[in-house]
Amino acid sequence: MVTNSDRFDLSNWKLTLPTDAKGGSSGTAVEVKNLFGYENSSHFFDADDGAMVFRAHVGGATTSGSKYARSELREMNGTERAAWTLKEGGTMTATLRIENAPSVDGEAGRVIVGQIHGDDHELVRLYWENGEIYFKNDRAGSGDKELRFDLRNHEGAQPNVSLGESFSYKIDARGDRLIVEIFADGQVYSSETSINKVWQEDTFYFKAGAYLGVNDTQGSGTAQVAFTGLDFSHAVDGGLGGWKADALPTSPGNGHPLPEVPGPHMPVPSLPSKGDGESDAPGQTLSGTARNETLAGSGGDDTIRGQGGDDVLNGASGGDILWGNGGRDILRGGAGDDWLKGGDSKDTYVFETNHGHDTLAEFRKGEALIFEAGLFESVSDAKGALHQTDDGIVLVTGSDSSILFTDTSFDHLNGADWILHG
Repeated sequence: MVTNSDRFDLSNWKLTLPTDAKGGSSGTAVEVKNLFGYENSSHFFDADDGAMVFRAHVGGATTSGSKYARSELREMNGTERAAWTLKEGGTMTATLRIENAPSVDGEAGRVIVGQIHGDDHELVRLYWENGEIYFKNDRAGSGDKELRFDLRNHEGAQPNVSLGESFSYKIDARGDRLIVEIFADGQVYSSETSINKVWQEDTFYFKAGAYLGVNDTQGSGTAQVAFTGLDFSHAVDGGLGGWKADALPTSPGNGHPLPEVPGPHMPVPSLPSKGDGESDAPGQTLSGTARNETLAGSGGDDTIRGQGGDDVLNGASGGDILWGNGGRDILRGGAGDDWLKGGDSKDTYVFETNHGHDTLAEFRKGEALIFEAGLFESVSDAKGALHQTDDGIVLVTGSDSSILFTDTSFDHLNGADWILHG
């Protein structure tokens, strides 16, 4: 059975559900700390299109500090609660649609779909309310009081997003600057404000999902929010994988481990052949642990995820999904049309001569690209083959092979380590 953790990296999240330990609503809302393979058919499940769905009723169980129900993720740092400072900063992005909202006086009510939570207050609560999208900051302005902030495009217009309409958000807090952006109807709406000094001693964490702004004394009905993209990071220029994102593809070997990740003063590693162990077996799903591991595909359309270690992920001949997550990872899709994403650390991507048409998500400056012999004559030839398209930056590597870089820039690509092997 496919669950949300097959399509989204949920290793650093926990979930609050709108139900108590007995399955009712009179007690305190329960938490689910391990989301690998977890699904709740009423409140947290995957949709047919791969979206991650959150659902909560106005009469659902609440946490001890709230009067509103929620089906909502809370940022973690492994098994510990995340607690980052504004000096560290953080970025969260998501693409989603509001499928249903509770009603108040016959109109669609409020749903909070993203937050930056401080010690006792929220730096950002991002609302969808009857088509409007705005956020509130609990300690803003000259009086350190709750204020509402609207988002506007270059013409001064505000977004209006209907039920069922997809939109993206980006929330970025770093130092004394807060930037919130919405992408809807083909336009970007934004707000950039100063963060008051009163916040500088707080620690923070992200939240995402469906947190109701209505309870059963104020309205009726259910909120249902479907996320097709979600990402966060505390690295500069990281956490952009959820912006204008579709759900992680369900589909877009036995490899040998590669040596250590090359650094500025390390020799280029030797690249072993993939061996004769590949088969036409159906794809499999593999997930690592916090240790350094080597995970290899089956020759089908595999999904391979690392976790916190410095991992080596080897696809095979199928259309594979490789996601390194934490640690300095090496990703090698092999033959077939593969989807590759590293994580927060500096990762290495290896492409052989028959690698197919691959997609590389969220590539950053300082990461490494290794091309096997025969793909390019020189690094300058390789960089010269880059060109911009509507979908991202494309590198044509052969007559029937290419790499689509999404969520990156020419600056990041030019700042990468380009290595021609052989």
